[in-house]
Amino acid sequence: MLFGLAVWSGPAEAQTDDRVMNDVLLLIKEDAALAALDTECAQLLGDADIARSFAAQRERMAPWRIVSAALIGTRGTLPPGGAEAAREAGQAVFAADWARREDKPGHCRTMALALDAGVLDHPSAYPAETARLLEAHAGRLPVLDVAGSPAVAHAAEIKAMFYREEALFARCGALDPPAEPYRKAGRTWAIENSHAEILVDQILDNWGAKAPGRVAEGRRRAEAEAEAQLTGSEPAAFCAELMRAAAAGERDIAVTHYDAILRLQRDAEVIP
Repeated sequence: MLFGLAVWSGPAEAQTDDRVMNDVLLLIKEDAALAALDTECAQLLGDADIARSFAAQRERMAPWRIVSAALIGTRGTLPPGGAEAAREAGQAVFAADWARREDKPGHCRTMALALDAGVLDHPSAYPAETARLLEAHAGRLPVLDVAGSPAVAHAAEIKAMFYREEALFARCGALDPPAEPYRKAGRTWAIENSHAEILVDQILDNWGAKAPGRVAEGRRRAEAEAEAQLTGSEPAAFCAELMRAAAAGERDIAVTHYDAILRLQRDAEVIP
């Protein structure tokens, strides 16, 4: 992987196969990051050999752009503006990486060598994702009804608990300073409940339920619910009880939703 790109966000249409569309977006983002690097290296060095390395890699990746375009047309469309957002995200990740590079000419030369070696070609950098794209393109990967999956709905419900707790600790820190005790308590709660979150993420990964928009909407709703809890109570008393219960472990998911943990364990073992 070149820049460590990843997708995690909110609602896609029911027919959209998130696994495949996420893979398409990933390749779009990576292409955009490499194109931005190509531009900067050309302006910085004007080295014909480095330019040829980028051009050759771009030509080798052309079939993947054809496969991606075909899948967008047959497996479910991207969300409005999804491709452009992916390109912008790739450019932003590149920009952050480029800014911290002290030896920019040396980085250009290193990347050119990596391009020549093929290690940044999509099948090398993303073997699982490109294999899945080829399966889908060949008609061997069934379209999953992500929106209709009880396992995904349950995992998303538990994921929302993490967003709500995060929002509650943050809001209480703002309403009842100093904020640091709330930040510390929130971090501790997240660590204590990390096993549940790992299971949730495994289920969402198995189903590909991480299309752009899905998680963002889940977070927005959870934060709104957290705000409603605070609005419907006396904030100082609510925040004091939040800290007490968190310290006692009474808000841990294994305590409040033990059956949910058992279900997550079962669902995480299923590969749809």
